Amino acid sequence: MRDRHPLAAASQTLTPGSAPPLTAAAASALIAGCTDLPEQQRRDLLSAINSLVRIARLPPDLVRMTPAALRATLLRRSAAECGLAHGSKANIESLLRRVLVLAGLADAETVPLADRWVAALDGLAGKARYGLFRLARFCSARQIAPAAVDADTFTAFRQYVEERVLVANPREVLKTARRAWNRACDASPAWPGRKLARRQRAHDYILPLTAFPAGFQADLAALGDRLAGTTFDDPFDLPDGMVDLGPPRPLKPSSIALRQDHCRWAASAVVASGVAIAEITSLASLVTPVRRAGDALRFLFQRAGDKPSPAGMHVAEALMIVAKYVARLPAGDIKRLQAWSKTVRLQQQGLSPKNARTMREALDPPRDEALRGLPDALLKAAVALRDSQPQRAAALAMRAVGVALLTRVPLRPANVLTLRFDRHLHRPDPQRDRIAAIYIPAEETKTGRSIDAAVSAELSILLNTWIRDFRPLIDQPGCPYLLPGGVRADKPITPQAFRDAIKDATREHAGVGLSPHQFRHLAAHRYLQENPGHYETVRQFLGHATTETALRYYAGTDQAAALQRLDEVVTRGRRTTGRNKRTRCAPAATGPRSRPRDGGSGGGRRGA
Repeated sequence: MRDRHPLAAASQTLTPGSAPPLTAAAASALIAGCTDLPEQQRRDLLSAINSLVRIARLPPDLVRMTPAALRATLLRRSAAECGLAHGSKANIESLLRRVLVLAGLADAETVPLADRWVAALDGLAGKARYGLFRLARFCSARQIAPAAVDADTFTAFRQYVEERVLVANPREVLKTARRAWNRACDASPAWPGRKLARRQRAHDYILPLTAFPAGFQADLAALGDRLAGTTFDDPFDLPDGMVDLGPPRPLKPSSIALRQDHCRWAASAVVASGVAIAEITSLASLVTPVRRAGDALRFLFQRAGDKPSPAGMHVAEALMIVAKYVARLPAGDIKRLQAWSKTVRLQQQGLSPKNARTMREALDPPRDEALRGLPDALLKAAVALRDSQPQRAAALAMRAVGVALLTRVPLRPANVLTLRFDRHLHRPDPQRDRIAAIYIPAEETKTGRSIDAAVSAELSILLNTWIRDFRPLIDQPGCPYLLPGGVRADKPITPQAFRDAIKDATREHAGVGLSPHQFRHLAAHRYLQENPGHYETVRQFLGHATTETALRYYAGTDQAAALQRLDEVVTRGRRTTGRNKRTRCAPAATGPRSRPRDGGSGGGRRGA
């Protein structure tokens, strides 16, 4: 049996939960010492381990050989990110899976299905079985019948997939199995299992709007009108010490909807902290008495593990809006709420660790060069496929346009998606087809400032190629958007579809996955590397309201360029000092001072 393999026996102390974990160096030694393996197979396994070490860029004794470590190092990265061809990456993954199986750190997933599972699966249509086979093998190995599967079974299955199965995304495996299980329960009356309850989620405390009294719902709608600037308040009808008259400017519909959602989150947190839902009769009831707001924020703080959290920050902002503009609490209560809000608010200076790591990867010279040439590479691939695979060609060309726009005109993704021919793309010369500028009115931007961006000749050619040769392949006649959606002619591509397209393109072709918004960070980093300290220019091309925003996110990103300039100054100074030192160390003349060649006196010019 394979369990008696000498490699498995030699690694009994390296099973999950024990220490130390298996490393690439130890795995190589174990494979090299496993003489019953065919020579070619042993060489292939050692080659795969060496490839993993190269991808990890670490010494072999620091590269861990566990399913979790391999997910981060290899499985969740594209072939381009690993510097491999697709086939090579798949082959390395298969060989490393074999290494883990031989070492006893993973299961081969070749357990035969129990008869009861075979009978249950045979009663389903082909597609309905998808996602259930791994669960069926897991249960068969543990003699769990379909009728006995429950929530505890799925908990054990999740742990098994995370610890013993080499897959890129264990959570997706579990989610797929859960959905397939519940679909089988609904579709087949003869299915022997029971439907599972909905899985608990991070925001399960949040209640639907219809769960709250009608007065709260009416107040929430009125708040939307207020934030939209469609109401007028009497500036003299204010309590003592209250001077805030309302939001500084009307908000966009999407921002209003977000604020209303956050108020619903706040109301849900108040209920979760112990207040009866029947008492939430208005927005003001969230902060009167003000202690209710404090209890809600404490609930969110403790729910996050006694740490600040995005949910706590958003709820604190919503409660502050209610306290100021709806309940109009006195200044003392406002200060108390501000103090509580500081506890739950995330204090971030600079980019998040994830964004900072992505920027370091994107600015690596080979990847940076690939990103700069990505629009041309995508368009070239689209041209080659236009006749044979028109839909694929249109998808590649759309990615080329998206990457080019985000690179050269780093707009916010929402503005890229809503670019219209009849409103934003300007051709000043009717005799020429060139798109010379992109103009976005102030009411369509986040900061309330219009955007007037010149379009380079190269970008204009790309846009016209897309419009003339590839956009008609999507077959959305009458759609006014530059990037049309695939379902409705009056809608642009959805934000999620655009994000997935851009991230997939950059990951597959450049080796680093960038979301549309991360292109704005990349633009700032690129500019500050060439021009350290020019934060006002960054503010202008990113469309920030103040320079402080650019400083908060990008201060320090130009440190490498500044240090390089310092090194150049030091190096130049050393060269100059060296020349001066050689001059001063020359032996002094012992005889009379020679006359200068120009015939002047040795003491230099007089009367200068």
